[in-house]
Amino acid sequence: QNQEYWNEIYSDMKFLFESPRDVFRFTNAISVTYPAVKGEVNTVDFIAIEAIRIFIPTLYSKIKDYPDQFTKMEFRNTGQPDMDEEIKKTFEEDWVKSLPQKIRVNAQGLMRTIFPCLKGIHFNADDIKEWANELRICHQEILPVYFKFALPDSMVPKSEIKRLFSCSSDKIASRLLQYKSASGNKLEQAIERLSQSLNDIPKDNVHSFVSAFFDIGDSLIEDSDIQWFFWKVRDLALEMLQLIGTGEYKDVLTKSIKEGRAFTIPILTISGLLLKQPKTLENSENVKVVSDDVKNILIESIREKITDTINNEPYWIPQCLPSVLSAWEILGGMAEAKEYCKRQIDSDENMLLFLRACGSESLVYGEKSLRSVRRVFNLDIEYLVRFIDFKQCVDRLKTIEKELSDEDKEILKTLESAIKTTTNK
Repeated sequence: QNQEYWNEIYSDMKFLFESPRDVFRFTNAISVTYPAVKGEVNTVDFIAIEAIRIFIPTLYSKIKDYPDQFTKMEFRNTGQPDMDEEIKKTFEEDWVKSLPQKIRVNAQGLMRTIFPCLKGIHFNADDIKEWANELRICHQEILPVYFKFALPDSMVPKSEIKRLFSCSSDKIASRLLQYKSASGNKLEQAIERLSQSLNDIPKDNVHSFVSAFFDIGDSLIEDSDIQWFFWKVRDLALEMLQLIGTGEYKDVLTKSIKEGRAFTIPILTISGLLLKQPKTLENSENVKVVSDDVKNILIESIREKITDTINNEPYWIPQCLPSVLSAWEILGGMAEAKEYCKRQIDSDENMLLFLRACGSESLVYGEKSLRSVRRVFNLDIEYLVRFIDFKQCVDRLKTIEKELSDEDKEILKTLESAIKTTTNK
């Protein structure tokens, strides 16, 4: 019976794994979290709820914060559920709408498999007893066990961060991912605490933090619209790298670059070694000079990582694409960066995905009313023209203009305006 349930869950949750990186990220996380609750939870349900924690953290927080809405199903003698179905229906509609459009249907299907009461059908006392025997998360008294190690909603104390100072990179990475999935802004708090405690980290363990960032750094910033936080993570990794200084840990770092799952954070961190030091450490006596030999070794390692990644996934688009292209140039890979961009715009469909990643969206409000709002696509064409033939993009988009969505027409409009402005300068 558990095998049948696993087959159903596996079919429902496959949409969460879009690349091998997602699989590695998930298996690494569950190898840390599962042993602590083994024997106290249903293994299949735990796999499902961990996948939700890692890939849909907002939904995970909803389940944790409002357990009754997902499990409460008390029966009177009439067999009718003793709960307000309208409230429950409205609540479900709200959390479904809070998810990205492309995953709503699949996520709702997965949730209804895990929590049968969401299906809107009636269950009897025998069903509830069976859920208890199988340690299912859908049972009211069992659900809290799945969250027994979830972080509390209070502030992240300094003492908690200090305990990380002697941890391995795997444990540091696991803890930071837990902060990310917790409700509130715990991850931002943790990063800020680390920034304030840099000089307190034992010098012989700083490399563990750098390795952790090179492994899960991208996961920490994904789905985040806060630009300052992205650069905070990158600067923290760079500052830690500078604290290491000499080539004492170069083997550990090159291994972290090669085997770590992150892409954007390592690239921007290593390229940062070729630029000026972060202001927070410019006058610190603890900053060590990174020798040219070590810099060259790290640069060679990161360029190998770029090449391997692009060769394995030619049309993959990294986070913070404009910054990655800039870093690629700094690392001496201008020719490869231009070739990569050229390949991205080979097809009309992929070109649009690529162009969206090159720019950003912002909201523009009307002069007379805040209700009058529209999305505007922004693009730093003066810089990106070094890598991309935007005129070619415009010419090709013109040929399929009638087929473009309103969002894609906005991209075309932005490109035309930017090219015109650049030409007139």
